[in-house]
Amino acid sequence: MNWDHLKYFQKVALSQNFTLAAKELYITTAALSKAIHTLEKELGFPLFEKQGRNSVLTEYGMLFAQHVTAALEELDIGIQEVYNRVGLIKGHIKMSGNWTMSGGFLPERIKAFRTLYPEVTYFTKYEITSKVIRNVIDRMSDLGFCGDYSEEDENYSGLERTLLYTEELVIIVPKDHWMTNSKYVNFQELKNEDFISFRMVNAGGVYEAFYDLCVKHEFRPQIVYEAIDDHAVVSTVAAGLGVALVPNSKYLSLRDVVAIPFRENKPIRHQYVIWRKNGYLAPVAKAFRDFVTSTTIYERDSKRTFL
Repeated sequence: MNWDHLKYFQKVALSQNFTLAAKELYITTAALSKAIHTLEKELGFPLFEKQGRNSVLTEYGMLFAQHVTAALEELDIGIQEVYNRVGLIKGHIKMSGNWTMSGGFLPERIKAFRTLYPEVTYFTKYEITSKVIRNVIDRMSDLGFCGDYSEEDENYSGLERTLLYTEELVIIVPKDHWMTNSKYVNFQELKNEDFISFRMVNAGGVYEAFYDLCVKHEFRPQIVYEAIDDHAVVSTVAAGLGVALVPNSKYLSLRDVVAIPFRENKPIRHQYVIWRKNGYLAPVAKAFRDFVTSTTIYERDSKRTFL
């Protein structure tokens, strides 16, 4: 039985879409379909059936997927244990991260980690926080780097997390906005402004902080555009469509926006590294997690800021 075919099957089973799976595997859809057909012919039973645009697992496919996942995990564990026995930090790390983490934080940490362990490879997927969490829960990512979520939510009871740092939230405006030269934000003065907001899917993070500010200052914001991530929010503000509350980042200086801080009672967002509480975490992923945690906490205690 072909090892690659089992990996292909696992990818399609997770995405339920041959086109998406093929893109993630860097092969053509035709090649992926042929591989799955060959596997089905070898097994003697169908693994998928069409359901609209998706390909869902058959009854037999669902049962087979459980054993394939367990078998591939066991092989990964075996390989990592051998690396560990001979003292090698080697292997592949799958990660998901939000815009702040993927855009600057993770590349810096990966670069530093590679100087110590050059044989480690990485796959990083840029997602919103809710999808970062889902990728970790579904074992599509070993580690997740994301913003706030409620630990009280039973859906997240299988996760562990470590706080990496706290981000100050600021108001960003287009460069030709009347507040451009303001030293601090007076949020009450923004009550008649057009706002660019995160979608409610991000509730618990920046969305929740923005909502709390509006309630505190007793006005209902005029939201003209809702975006799903930081990148889209910043780009929309840069285009002159409104103002927004976003995490402060040194990368804001690269865009056509001006960041204005709050004078006091500054709203914040937390950034975490997360992993499965009871799931297997390969030594290479543990080493990277511990490296990121230790170096970031050192910087955090040194009061590193972007303002």
